Amino acid sequence: MELTKTEQVIVVSMIATTVGLEACIGLLGEETVKKLDEISNNIARNTTPNEMELLGTNVIKKLVDSILETEKKGE
Repeated sequence: MELTKTEQVIVVSMIATTVGLEACIGLLGEETVKKLDEISNNIARNTTPNEMELLGTNVIKKLVDSILETEKKGE
């Protein structure tokens, strides 16, 4: 499974939202979180809602396919 940069940013942003800003800063450092925020904001500004929905569903499909493939192989 290969996620595009945009898909990776979407996944990291969703997880970061779940765990919270302070936890992310503690784990990654303030500068890294700022850089990620800039990248995420840039993607959001240049992506339509329909494109974001498609990206989100593509990420889910890729992750589920990867999980099922790994399960099939017995890993």
